[in-house]
Amino acid sequence: MNLNEIQNRINQITSSSILSRIFYWKKIMMVMGELKTMFETMFSTNEDISKQKKSLETELAEVKIEYKSEKKIKEKTEGDNEILKNKIDLLLPLKEKNTELTNELNKMKQEENAKDLKRDSTVTKYEQFENNAREREEEKKQKEEAIRVEEKELLKRTWQDHEENVNKHIKLICQEESIKFIDEWGHDKKPDNVIMICGEYIVFDAKSPRNDELNNFPTYIKTQANSLSKYAKHKDVKKHLFLVVPENTTRV
Repeated sequence: MNLNEIQNRINQITSSSILSRIFYWKKIMMVMGELKTMFETMFSTNEDISKQKKSLETELAEVKIEYKSEKKIKEKTEGDNEILKNKIDLLLPLKEKNTELTNELNKMKQEENAKDLKRDSTVTKYEQFENNAREREEEKKQKEEAIRVEEKELLKRTWQDHEENVNKHIKLICQEESIKFIDEWGHDKKPDNVIMICGEYIVFDAKSPRNDELNNFPTYIKTQANSLSKYAKHKDVKKHLFLVVPENTTRV
């Protein structure tokens, strides 16, 4: 209900005549009751509005405080942003320099990696060459050793066959020249080959090196020649004694 309605109710009571007030008092009381109700409602509404006003004023005060706080925070944030902006302006050249240095470092790393690859390739080739050279040298040594062993075995067999060959040749000469070859030696320590001419024993003792070192052969022969004296002590043995040696020893 608005103020116009209240005003109309009051005018209705104040403008009524004495008679109307006497005879229509109940109606007037009803209007007054309505006015009372209206006033109570208005007072109650005003009280609520007052409370709401106080609450709103309190909230407004809090909002103002928060606003001031937010304003300070905003001002501080703007100040910090300005400081950061200045720092960024100072760091920007450093960032560009850092980018430049990073690119240069990456380039150096690439060059270093290329050098490492080239070095590793060179080392690998050298190691392969060295391995091949060692293999060739080892193969050469093995071949030379095989040849040396073969020659040594051949020489050994030649020397081993020397006494038998000497014996066969002397017997063959004896047969061809009708010379007596002595199989039965009447003395101790029989020589390898003995023939008899004019009633004397002639000694042909076959000698060969004990090893493949021919440089020692002269000393060996000298020792063997001295040992022939054991045959010369017999009266029926000719004092000229003969040592039969392999042909290859005569070149020493």
